[in-house]
Amino acid sequence: ACLVQIDPRCTVPPKITVHAQDYAQQFGLCLKSAYSQLRAVARGFYEREITIRDTHRQHRSQFRWVQQVDYFDGQGRVDLYFSDKIK
Repeated sequence: ACLVQIDPRCTVPPKITVHAQDYAQQFGLCLKSAYSQLRAVARGFYEREITIRDTHRQHRSQFRWVQQVDYFDGQGRVDLYFSDKIK
Protein backbone atom coordinates (compact mmCIF):
# COMPACT_ATOMS: atom_id res chain seq x y z
CA ALA A 1 0.00 0.00 0.00
CA CYS A 2 2.82 2.37 0.84
CA LEU A 3 5.30 1.54 -1.86
CA VAL A 4 2.62 1.48 -4.54
CA GLN A 5 2.42 5.26 -4.08
CA ILE A 6 5.99 5.68 -5.36
CA ASP A 7 6.55 6.07 -9.09
CA PRO A 8 9.93 4.43 -9.80
CA ARG A 9 10.53 6.96 -12.59
CA CYS A 10 10.46 9.83 -10.09
CA THR A 11 12.42 10.73 -6.99
CA VAL A 12 11.16 9.29 -3.72
CA PRO A 13 8.89 11.77 -1.93
CA PRO A 14 10.03 12.90 1.52
CA LYS A 15 6.82 11.63 3.15
CA ILE A 16 4.18 9.03 2.36
CA THR A 17 0.87 8.82 4.20
CA VAL A 18 -0.84 5.45 4.49
CA HIS A 19 -4.44 5.32 5.71
CA ALA A 20 -5.74 2.32 7.61
CA GLN A 21 -8.85 2.31 5.40
CA ASP A 22 -6.74 1.87 2.25
CA TYR A 23 -4.59 -0.75 3.96
CA ALA A 24 -7.72 -2.65 5.06
CA GLN A 25 -9.12 -2.66 1.53
CA GLN A 26 -5.78 -3.67 -0.01
CA PHE A 27 -5.40 -6.70 2.27
CA GLY A 28 -9.02 -7.57 3.08
CA LEU A 29 -8.85 -6.68 6.78
CA CYS A 30 -11.21 -5.05 9.24
CA LEU A 31 -10.25 -1.47 10.03
CA LYS A 32 -9.05 -2.09 13.59
CA SER A 33 -6.85 -4.97 12.51
CA ALA A 34 -5.57 -2.95 9.56
CA TYR A 35 -4.36 -0.12 11.79
CA SER A 36 -2.59 -2.55 14.14
CA GLN A 37 -0.86 -4.24 11.24
CA LEU A 38 -0.05 -0.91 9.62
CA ARG A 39 1.65 0.23 12.83
CA ALA A 40 3.68 -3.00 12.91
CA VAL A 41 4.70 -2.64 9.25
CA ALA A 42 5.71 0.99 9.81
CA ARG A 43 7.76 -0.04 12.84
CA GLY A 44 9.41 -2.72 10.71
CA PHE A 45 10.34 -0.17 8.04
CA TYR A 46 11.80 2.04 10.74
CA GLU A 47 13.89 -0.83 12.14
CA ARG A 48 15.29 -1.95 8.77
CA GLU A 49 18.63 -0.73 7.63
CA ILE A 50 20.62 -0.70 4.43
CA THR A 51 24.34 -1.39 4.29
CA ILE A 52 26.47 -0.35 1.34
CA ARG A 53 30.00 -1.73 1.15
CA ASP A 54 32.78 -0.33 -0.96
CA THR A 55 35.46 -3.02 -0.89
CA HIS A 56 37.94 -0.91 -2.85
CA ARG A 57 37.98 1.84 -0.23
CA GLN A 58 37.30 -0.53 2.69
CA HIS A 59 34.30 1.60 3.54
CA ARG A 60 30.85 0.65 4.80
CA SER A 61 27.85 2.93 5.14
CA GLN A 62 24.65 2.11 7.04
CA PHE A 63 21.36 3.98 7.05
CA ARG A 64 17.67 3.33 7.56
CA TRP A 65 14.90 3.23 4.99
CA VAL A 66 12.75 5.49 7.14
CA GLN A 67 14.03 8.22 9.44
CA GLN A 68 10.72 8.98 11.14
CA VAL A 69 7.26 7.45 11.57
CA ASP A 70 4.27 9.42 12.84
CA TYR A 71 1.23 7.52 14.14
CA PHE A 72 -2.20 9.18 14.19
CA ASP A 73 -4.36 6.87 16.32
CA GLY A 74 -7.56 8.88 16.13
CA GLN A 75 -7.17 9.42 12.39
CA GLY A 76 -6.15 5.89 11.39
CA ARG A 77 -3.09 6.89 9.44
CA VAL A 78 0.67 6.59 9.48
CA ASP A 79 3.17 9.01 7.93
CA LEU A 80 6.54 7.59 6.88
CA TYR A 81 9.45 9.94 6.23
CA PHE A 82 12.11 8.38 4.05
CA SER A 83 15.77 8.84 4.94
CA ASP A 84 17.68 11.44 3.00
CA LYS A 85 19.86 8.72 1.44
CA ILE A 86 16.75 7.11 -0.08
CA LYS A 87 15.40 10.30 -1.62
